[in-house]
Amino acid sequence: MESHLARRSLVFFVLVCALVTSVSAQVLPWSVKIEKVLDNTAEAGDIALSPTGEIWLLERAGTLRVFRDGAQVATLAVPVSTTCESGLLDVAFDPNHASNGRAAISYVTGAGQVRVDEVTRVPGGVNLGGMLIDLGTTASGCRPGGGLETSADGKLLVAVGDLGVGADAQDDAKFAGKLLRAEFDGAVPADNPSGTLVWAKGFRHGADLAQNPNTARANGTVYMTDRGSSTVAADEVNAPGEGGNFGWDSVSGSGGGFDDPIVSYNPVVGTEGLATITSDKFGDASEGSLTFACLDVDEIRQATVSGAEGDALNDSGVFYNPAGDRDGTPDAGCPGSIHALDEGGDGWLYGVNDGANPGVWRMYKDTMGPREVSAPGSPFRFTVGKSGGDLEFGWEDLGTLDAGFPVRNGGQHSQTYTVWEGTLPIASYDHTALLRTDGNSAGLRRLTATTTPGSGDRYYLVTAQGENVEGSAGRATDGTERNPMTDYCQNLGAGQFIGDCADEFRHVDTGEILKLTDYNPRSPTYLQEVGLSDYRGRVIHIDLSADDCFWCNVQADFFHDVDVEFRDRDFVLLVIFTQNIGGFAHADINDCIADAASWADAHNEDSPILCDIPRVPNPQNNDERRGAVTYNYWHGSSGTPPGEDCGGTPQNIFVDQAGVVYDFQCGAFLSSTAVDNIVGPETNPETCE
Repeated sequence: MESHLARRSLVFFVLVCALVTSVSAQVLPWSVKIEKVLDNTAEAGDIALSPTGEIWLLERAGTLRVFRDGAQVATLAVPVSTTCESGLLDVAFDPNHASNGRAAISYVTGAGQVRVDEVTRVPGGVNLGGMLIDLGTTASGCRPGGGLETSADGKLLVAVGDLGVGADAQDDAKFAGKLLRAEFDGAVPADNPSGTLVWAKGFRHGADLAQNPNTARANGTVYMTDRGSSTVAADEVNAPGEGGNFGWDSVSGSGGGFDDPIVSYNPVVGTEGLATITSDKFGDASEGSLTFACLDVDEIRQATVSGAEGDALNDSGVFYNPAGDRDGTPDAGCPGSIHALDEGGDGWLYGVNDGANPGVWRMYKDTMGPREVSAPGSPFRFTVGKSGGDLEFGWEDLGTLDAGFPVRNGGQHSQTYTVWEGTLPIASYDHTALLRTDGNSAGLRRLTATTTPGSGDRYYLVTAQGENVEGSAGRATDGTERNPMTDYCQNLGAGQFIGDCADEFRHVDTGEILKLTDYNPRSPTYLQEVGLSDYRGRVIHIDLSADDCFWCNVQADFFHDVDVEFRDRDFVLLVIFTQNIGGFAHADINDCIADAASWADAHNEDSPILCDIPRVPNPQNNDERRGAVTYNYWHGSSGTPPGEDCGGTPQNIFVDQAGVVYDFQCGAFLSSTAVDNIVGPETNPETCE
């Protein structure tokens, strides 16, 4: 029952998790994608990524499933009650899990006992051990809490709901409505000031826990989602410290003389799954932020916290909204009702859902350059093993979203993946293509291939998208350029015409490979230096443009719509921007910077705008005044292939996912449809943005 809740005269601090369906909305932040990594049709209790790279999936009905490299490797059946909000609830890993296999699970028994038990990961299975902590009994099965987390100092943190009796959250003799801090054997830590397991109190339903280890608080800051109910109590996200009291069931939300949540919602939105982004892989601004599932309104929110102790809300917004499709047509592949979250060892965000298209999903930032097929810390490792006298390779299947070439141009290899072999020790990278293959399926996100190795000590790589890695030898540690290896681009030739491999941004006179700075404040790569090879694996539209070019301005208004439609289908628009006398180099970089920002605002442009650099220091004529990169890609009025003669801006060059120029237009586009017809067939299929 809900007991004596005193309604506050203070207004709840409300941040509404609103569903947005306009075309200006987004499913995920730009360059962030979501992909299914495992199927799961059962209702999930939680998901956790273990220190050893395994995915632990807890089904609410009592089955624990363990996945490694995309294959299920262990299961454990736990007898539970699923009455009300009960079931198999959460897992946390012993700090020495890699060596001792220990973990702790929380669940509700058939008799309504809420408990934390030890489990041990053993070869081929998971063993259920004894009870570590008896949390109490819930007669109704409601509000068991059950969130578990391993603290930065190796303690077991346990969130306990009020077990259906609100007043017990303030009763110091009971664990109900508390945050507990224990040793991993259930004992009271010697440094708990209370002398008991109780660390903080005043919670209604601690559904999940997460922590940021990098704050001024001793051993980091812990966060908790505390579920409310309709108009009875607010949803909260709390940062409970030692001895804190968050007021339930006397009050809910902020004020009243108790510790305040960092954010509360009324009407409720269903705050449940919680994860801290501790890596910088989503960008520096996201490092240390919170993500939490708003289950009732079907979205994930992100909050940037501030203050030395990380216990103040700085900003909050929608991170994932399956109904926020940019092109106005919601994708059937978008998962609904993601309610459990965890950060993986690879730095990406994982979630499990029970709604549309159920399964385990990974949210990742698809940054410049080809994507790794087995990122560091990934639960889908790259492996090499013996198969008789041959080698068997195993790697992650990136799926059609990342490895598809809808239309092929210029003679690229037809297989999706390439296995490379090189010689050890590495004096210079000498890898060559050992095998090109689509791989053999070994699970939803697992591929294998078998081939005969070379003699001697060898190293191996697997790539997708970056098929011409043969021509990407890079520089040695002393800075000298390594000898590039033969690839299809050397057969095709590098240049700016249809059928050529698109040349790097380079200085036409010196041959130096160049990077240009993105000066669009609205772009995700603002102030970064980028080159053409950074975008390998994407369809690239190079727009040679100029500020005072009338037709450049006309077509720029159409490019925004194309960018919005295809940017999350592996497409990028690169405006190589010059100023003064359409198509010629800017006289002053500061003028170009200012004009690039004005251009972005005038044309609603979020893509990179790159300021070209002068070809020569003191230009004497128009030909010399063109920028170095613009000059290298320029289609002049003579000496060019038929149909490609072009004397000024705008000029539009299109490059496919493997780096081959496949289309060119001299002059302006007069509709977004005309650009769609060129870009659309080359981009990857729409799945879930």
